[in-house]
Amino acid sequence: DKEKEKEAASKAKANVLADAFAEHSTTKAKEDGKRKLSAVEQIRLEHEESKRAKVEKPDPDSPSDSPSGSEPWLTAGLVIKVMHQELAGGKYHRKKGKVEKVRNQFTADIRMSETKDLIRLDQEMLETVIPN
Repeated sequence: DKEKEKEAASKAKANVLADAFAEHSTTKAKEDGKRKLSAVEQIRLEHEESKRAKVEKPDPDSPSDSPSGSEPWLTAGLVIKVMHQELAGGKYHRKKGKVEKVRNQFTADIRMSETKDLIRLDQEMLETVIPN
């Protein structure tokens, strides 16, 4: 029993020493070669760290898992150009239309300007048009 008590006591001492050493080495590392930061510098560093953390860990609700691999940009009333070459044998390729209704984030009903046809397309088949 005395041997077990001695082992337990030596382990406790070793843990206390290890904890003290770890604490001392971390505080010493902070003090080495660094002056005290002003409040503005501390805020700037915290802001940079939070930005880095956001870049490294994209948030799970982000649309990166979307079918088009980009953010949704379709909105009603937006003038677009169809860029899908095979759609209806190329009938709508590079033709302008207007978004009438957004079905989900990435799909919309498009009213074609020339033919007045109503077609449903995904945003990856479309391109925005800069108005004159």
